[in-house]
Amino acid sequence: SGLLSLAAVALLLAWHARRGVALLVALLVLAAGAAFVLPEAWLARMASLGGGELDPSARGRIDVWRVGWDYVTRHPWLGGGFQGWIYLSQPSGRMLDWHNAYIKIAVEHGLPALVLWCALLFGSIVRLSLLLHRNRRWRLPWLDNHAAMLRAALAAYAVGAVFLGISYWPLLYYLVVSAILLEHFARQAVAEAPVPARPGAPTRAHGGAGGSVSVSFTHPPKGRRAGFSSH
Repeated sequence: SGLLSLAAVALLLAWHARRGVALLVALLVLAAGAAFVLPEAWLARMASLGGGELDPSARGRIDVWRVGWDYVTRHPWLGGGFQGWIYLSQPSGRMLDWHNAYIKIAVEHGLPALVLWCALLFGSIVRLSLLLHRNRRWRLPWLDNHAAMLRAALAAYAVGAVFLGISYWPLLYYLVVSAILLEHFARQAVAEAPVPARPGAPTRAHGGAGGSVSVSFTHPPKGRRAGFSSH
């Protein structure tokens, strides 16, 4: 799970980087070089991700997922409530750990809750991607890196959640709130940014206590009559 999460982060950050292709090539070279220094046992376990015979840990997780999904099909709307794994562990005689945040949410709260939870997670990723796209027009210098890093962190969480029961980790909700605040601050900055005056557009300046108002025009295009001011 850690390797896949790291790969998701690396791909997103490389995609966002200005020299993304060069960075991807460098990452591939480093990954190829790591194959010569990492333990053979670790490499064999990573190879099991691509198919073939699964190791006992992977088989155990898949068996637990089947138990959980079978319960979801019989209780799809409300699930078994918080800590529902205690109830499902009784027939097997051993304590179960879902090792999957998606299965955990579905088992404990039902499919509607899973849809809402996924909307919270993946909706935040989509909103951050849209924010990056809009910043091509807004040109806020601080926005791109913040949005890209939050998106990468949420993507890492989404991938890691396939193999870990981290449904209630506070980190997820900190990241979601950070994404919401980032969009709010970006929109506020755009709304408060001064709009460049167009040639010939009037500008107003309020006077002091006397209440006088000055109205003037910016320099008109060449060939037109000069603007005026009145007090």
